[in-house]
Amino acid sequence: MKRSLALFFLILLCCRPVFAFHHDLGQFYDGEARPRSEVAWVWVGPNVYITRIDSYRVAIPSRVWELMSVKAVELLPGKHIVTLRYTDGLESSTEDTNVQLDAAAGQNYLIAGKAKVGWKHGSSRWEESLTTFSPIEKDIESLKREKLERWVSVDGVVQSWESRHGNLVLTVPGTGEMDFKCNFNVQAGQKIRVFYFPSWPKEAMDVTGLN
Repeated sequence: MKRSLALFFLILLCCRPVFAFHHDLGQFYDGEARPRSEVAWVWVGPNVYITRIDSYRVAIPSRVWELMSVKAVELLPGKHIVTLRYTDGLESSTEDTNVQLDAAAGQNYLIAGKAKVGWKHGSSRWEESLTTFSPIEKDIESLKREKLERWVSVDGVVQSWESRHGNLVLTVPGTGEMDFKCNFNVQAGQKIRVFYFPSWPKEAMDVTGLN
């Protein structure tokens, strides 16, 4: 009996961070927060997470690798493209889905997703829906505001790249050399564009070749 109780409390303790997990409101514009009447909120339902907004990969500076905590994004009025992926906890999509939105000031939108029958890992067979809705005040009060950071890019020529540790030295015209941690295959002499976040200037988040 004592062992069972001890095991129960151990499980409860281990699960506690999951239930205490907070949600973020990602502010996708510069400057101070604006009144609710001047912006639009886009909420994401369970199993859906945002990867890009208006072609920019976005991140929370303190947690650049993870956007699962973002429950809603705050956008300026106008047309936006929100890029998403889907996971059901066991399987995850590997392809992006774009949702186009003409955001109105003071409005709340909800992007929800569900898997289609027979959906499997790597498949795009999940469907999204975009609707307006009215969030409850408790959900709004539970959000922690975080400014979203857009990635930036730099063009240069690969001076050297060491595959074992991913050390990349990039020669940038007019700037000199820049060092990155890069897990993408590149070759010395190759012209490339490196994408990174200003708060993580040493991490190459993506690389594309240039002609």
